[in-house]
Amino acid sequence: MLSQVDVNMWFNTIRDLAYNDGFRSRFCLRVEEYRQAEGQPEPDGACDNAARYILERFRSYGLQAEMIPFKHRVESLSGELLGEYTLHNIVATLPGKGPDRDKEILLTAHYDSIASHEEGWEEHWNEIPAPGATDNGSGVATVLEVARILSRYDFDYTIKFIAFSGEELGLFGSRDYSKRAADRGEPIAAVLNVDMLGHDEDGVLDVHVVTNEESSWIGSAFLKAKELFRIGGILKAVVNPKFVWSDHSPFWKRGYSAAMISEESDMESPEWPQYIHSSKDVIDNINPDLGRIGLKLVLSALALLADPMPADRLNVAIENLSMPQKLDEIETDLPIRLDVVNHSQGRADNLKLRLYAFTPDGRKEEIAQKIISLGPGERKGMSLLYKPPEWGRYRIKAFLNLNLGSLETDFKDNFASGEVEVRRSPVVWGSVSVYPNPFNGGRLRMAYQLSCDADVFVKIYDLTGHLIKEREFISGTKGGLWGPNDVVVWDGKNRFGEKAASGIYLIHLIAVDQHGSVEIGRRVCLVK
Repeated sequence: MLSQVDVNMWFNTIRDLAYNDGFRSRFCLRVEEYRQAEGQPEPDGACDNAARYILERFRSYGLQAEMIPFKHRVESLSGELLGEYTLHNIVATLPGKGPDRDKEILLTAHYDSIASHEEGWEEHWNEIPAPGATDNGSGVATVLEVARILSRYDFDYTIKFIAFSGEELGLFGSRDYSKRAADRGEPIAAVLNVDMLGHDEDGVLDVHVVTNEESSWIGSAFLKAKELFRIGGILKAVVNPKFVWSDHSPFWKRGYSAAMISEESDMESPEWPQYIHSSKDVIDNINPDLGRIGLKLVLSALALLADPMPADRLNVAIENLSMPQKLDEIETDLPIRLDVVNHSQGRADNLKLRLYAFTPDGRKEEIAQKIISLGPGERKGMSLLYKPPEWGRYRIKAFLNLNLGSLETDFKDNFASGEVEVRRSPVVWGSVSVYPNPFNGGRLRMAYQLSCDADVFVKIYDLTGHLIKEREFISGTKGGLWGPNDVVVWDGKNRFGEKAASGIYLIHLIAVDQHGSVEIGRRVCLVK
């Protein structure tokens, strides 16, 4: 299958999309069906022209393909309608033939482009070139080339190949599709979203697969495919739930497993292409060697996940994860119980169970890691303990066998999660810190935890007892929230706006809720 990869066809597809029959743009508002206020740039159908090109390519492979319309509104800051445009997602389907044919794996990429970095873009987006070779002609070309090859085979799962519009204005195509899918209860097992997979900045041919925690098994699937088929280059599986700037993100929000496959996963990296979103995103920036590696990785991982599955394929699950929903003390035992089950006909050896706590301030703490072996049909109950160290809401997450040592029929039951609230009233303080300390009169911050929402009063005194500055934070708002708070409390000036003298100052904090109050003090050194 990998020998069928045609990188020249992939490259020529990017060239076609960048040129787009002379439009040299695929900006999503350049459509044929629209209504808009006077004075707006006149659309010319460039984006719809590219949509029909993609549609016909899918159909030429014998796939069932359609253009699915959705409306997009553009409004002024005051809410005035500037335009309403009919955009299209293009969806091609390769029906599954096995027992899991009702489940779907999506291979996606956005086909719209933008050149918002060009001067005059807002007034002349219907004229300024936005070739979008890297972003995201390379992703669409990857989807089309993989679709061409896989269309010749039968798979257990149904595979859908999707080209989204509206990504560059706010992921509108994928937001529309994922909402409709969730409303229909569409059984999407995984989404593989390709966004920029054709440019190399430093000569190191690396591909990044970005997931959230729940989708990390997809990154493992890519690593397994690279190992099995000896694909070159460097593959980085990155778990970063904060990377939400592409079409995988709306699927995360709907509870689906999804990953972004890209040439880079850090927008601050020197490898991030600086020419995107401009007229300079042209075919000359495309590296066929990176494209070949990316194509083989996407093709092999998708085929591996969708392939027909023998009866003895591993199928293990986490079931019955339970814990109390509320604790009223920190550093007290939280009992956690779950079952690990082998639904397979054969043994399941050396399964790796990982249990984590995601703390209110965003940290990830490992609770336990265990190696488990189960006989056919065996169920094993597990009991574990965790002591939440601070006030707030904790999310407990359990992962099973996500190293993909053995491929499974379905990974959706290899993850389970629950929440627990650690709170109490009357209010009490958790940890309290002042930083920077010493400070030089810039911004003095305090990080503290509250056991419930409360009004917080901060008073700063000099050593003679004179009040220098005071601040108040309202219950239920920043600074008065249950759980972690991090706020600026002093700018180094007194109540009259004058710079305070160097020295030691006393900070007096009072937290008040409807059932009581609590006080605490800290010292800070002001140095000029």
